Amino acid sequence: MRDPLLGQIPALKRGAFVADSDNTLVLAVSAASPLSLPWALDQYLPELAAAADKA
Repeated sequence: MRDPLLGQIPALKRGAFVADSDNTLVLAVSAASPLSLPWALDQYLPELAAAADKA
């Protein structure tokens, strides 16, 4: 983490933070529909699981 202040957050230090900049995924979750949610969950849940393992 380049920002010294944000780098002090324990979750960031451990790699237990998930922030996605993939516009397709962000839109699939924020403008959810019956078609977008299953796809988004398939993409996002592995990231959440990896972060949870580090928490």
